[in-house]
Amino acid sequence: MKDFVANDLRRLKEQKSVLANHIGACEQILGKNTKGGFEDYLQTEHSLLEGSGLKDNVNFIEALLFKQDNMLKTLKLICLLSLTQNWILPQTYKSLKTQYLQ
Repeated sequence: MKDFVANDLRRLKEQKSVLANHIGACEQILGKNTKGGFEDYLQTEHSLLEGSGLKDNVNFIEALLFKQDNMLKTLKLICLLSLTQNWILPQTYKSLKTQYLQ
């Protein structure tokens, strides 16, 4: 019994602490993915790669810019838009650039 309390109980407490940290991190990640519209973001990526729904994709990017939620993800979408459309129209570029820099 003394051996259990001295060694095993300490190890179990450490494992419980590590598990609690892991679960907390998972909850944070899941919360950000569901809150940030992960499905909408993924759908926009797919439609950009398919070359469909250009206006809807630009509107989604502009909505992300307005929310200023995750600017790195937004920049990635702008780059993907540019690559899949063989550059962005000058007026669209100017609008997205202005909104991004605000």
